[in-house]
Amino acid sequence: GDPESGIAHLRRSLEFHQLPEAFIDLCLVYQELGKLTDARELASRAVKEGIMWVDAWQRPGFMWPGLEAKPFWDPAQFSWIKELEGAFSTIQGEMMSLTQQWPQVGGSH
Repeated sequence: GDPESGIAHLRRSLEFHQLPEAFIDLCLVYQELGKLTDARELASRAVKEGIMWVDAWQRPGFMWPGLEAKPFWDPAQFSWIKELEGAFSTIQGEMMSLTQQWPQVGGSH
């Protein structure tokens, strides 16, 4: 179909229901058509209105509200870390057995 017609329908839908999915879809259409300024402006609106995203330049298709993006987390924040660390030997053994079988299951890449 006609991309401009699709854009018009998505824009109209945002006038009535400000669904995060509609913002995502319209931003993706803008990006696909090379209308990057339009995509950023729409994303800025979503950020400003608290609908979606935290930064107009970073527009993932899925967001978990309140989840922070940071490279390292304090293990004390997670109750399951001690159990995972306690299972290290078991996990390592399972991995080592898989690496011995790798040519059969994983190919040669």
